[in-house]
Amino acid sequence: MFSRYNNFGVLELSYLILACSICTSQAGRYKAKDASEVIFSYKRIPTLDELIHDAGYQYSSHRVTTEDGHILSLLRLNLEGVKATNESTPVLIINGFTFQSDGWLALGNSSLPFVLATLGYDVWLGDQRGNSRSLDHVNLSVHDFRSHNYTFHEQGIYDLPAFIDHILKVTERNQILYVGYSLSCGMMIVMNSERPEYNDKVLGAVFLAPAGHLRKLKNNPIDYAAGVTSLVMSVETQIRRREWLFPSNLKYIKDSYLRCSISLMNPMCQIFIYSMYGVSDTMDPKTVPYQFAITATTTSTYVAKHMTQVIKLGRFAKYDHGCAKNFKVYGTESPPDYDFNSTTVPIYLFYGGADKMVTPDAAKRTAKELGNLVNMKFIWGFNHADFLFSSTAPQMVYEDVVEYFDSLVTSFSN
Repeated sequence: MFSRYNNFGVLELSYLILACSICTSQAGRYKAKDASEVIFSYKRIPTLDELIHDAGYQYSSHRVTTEDGHILSLLRLNLEGVKATNESTPVLIINGFTFQSDGWLALGNSSLPFVLATLGYDVWLGDQRGNSRSLDHVNLSVHDFRSHNYTFHEQGIYDLPAFIDHILKVTERNQILYVGYSLSCGMMIVMNSERPEYNDKVLGAVFLAPAGHLRKLKNNPIDYAAGVTSLVMSVETQIRRREWLFPSNLKYIKDSYLRCSISLMNPMCQIFIYSMYGVSDTMDPKTVPYQFAITATTTSTYVAKHMTQVIKLGRFAKYDHGCAKNFKVYGTESPPDYDFNSTTVPIYLFYGGADKMVTPDAAKRTAKELGNLVNMKFIWGFNHADFLFSSTAPQMVYEDVVEYFDSLVTSFSN
């Protein structure tokens, strides 16, 4: 835990007491199933309706319009037959780079959104711009370049605030809880760096494998570096072809994952997945192709380019326009880093020992710079995707998430 003791006030002291209570308390009210009982039962790509209704839940769809005109998908979960109310604390959950909200439901009834909803939280699933459900714009056609001319900077300064404001308006609450995974953690860092007033609207947040600072490309293993280099080439090729959604053929990507379910192909697919995400002992080779297939979605080609710039630089910086334009936009020849210290929301950060995308050293750099890290947990053997797909995630991660959120709600309602 990293604490900041200078000018320690009442609020900071309450966060410190909260962190200590998390570290020392006994097991909370949620006890996860044994890993052998955590099952993804589909041998195909289920629809979102199937994923939710088959688990005994229902949802309502909301359309959220951002300040710059993008129309985003936001879903509100609740138990089947139970009407959503505004009495519970809302939790906003957003997925990462080229991942859609379906991926949060890849562990059946043991999926984190279902766990939280069962325990009485008001759960919302957001899909940021570029996602296949969030491609509309108030004025622009999906075929118009201008509707895709953004990076994850705009996802942070427009999409996340729009989700938060919509939820607070609908629920008549003052604050939400937040769960980010990979780049959606970066979205919160961007938001708070550029619009720090939004810290006051978030009671607390969980960062899973946060894509903030990353290990510089040249310092990565050969297999991962080769995969990123291939990604860079694909992005540049699409830009030359004026293909603004990445990947350009989502159906091919999903079909490729499905082909991984064929026994002869599976070992080859494991090698590919492990080279990019890290080796996992707890993802089920029989179900992981379907889990990846339901999760995969599109994003803007420029979000992909911005992401590869972060990997090449090894730091979480603003978009690199080139020296001349950088100087005009930022006043410096190279893009400045986002201000991690501006994120004063209390953060519980989880990171994995086998993660190739967000390596332990990178996660620790991010943690050290955050303005209010109250706790962090290292999970030996977890790769980047295990937080969503591993049968041990409910025991290793979700129990702690529930206990942390319960502590926040209890502490700040008194």
